[in-house]
Amino acid sequence: MECPVCKTSGLAPDLKICPHCSSDLEGFGYIKRLSKTLKTVSWSLIAASLLLLFFILAWIFIPLKVHPSQATREMEEVKKQLQEQMAANKQLQLTVSNLESEKLKTDSLLRVITNELAEVKSSKGNIISGKGEYTEYTVKRGETLYLIAQEAYGDGKLYLRLAKDNEIKDPDMILEGQKLKIYK
Repeated sequence: MECPVCKTSGLAPDLKICPHCSSDLEGFGYIKRLSKTLKTVSWSLIAASLLLLFFILAWIFIPLKVHPSQATREMEEVKKQLQEQMAANKQLQLTVSNLESEKLKTDSLLRVITNELAEVKSSKGNIISGKGEYTEYTVKRGETLYLIAQEAYGDGKLYLRLAKDNEIKDPDMILEGQKLKIYK
């Protein structure tokens, strides 16, 4: 699967969040599954229509060489089958219509989510969570929590606050590239 936001490819189809840009992939996966279902239903509708056409053409062009009462019974049976096929055809058309409507809603929701994601990415890194507003920070080579706390809060002694906010058990063990949340 490919992330539609950052265009990262080769992602597992059951992945819910992109590991590169943290985009929610659940909605995109749902849309893909919905599109596949819509294609399947469309082919089923086409097959049912062709079958119906086949029965009608067969009924018209194959001469009946049977007793009139048997022909009447067979005609009634064909009419019954035709009605069943027409009912199935209507049901498939309704299903396709419902799926198309659902796809439009999903597409609309996807546009809203994509726009909101773009707004979040362009909001200068400030994010609001349950604990309040924070900035996401990426640890650089040679940095310590003390130095990051000194830069972020003006007091390196607040490194324990950074460790607690980011659920770091050993404040001396941070890695280059690690993402930290720095709360205001």
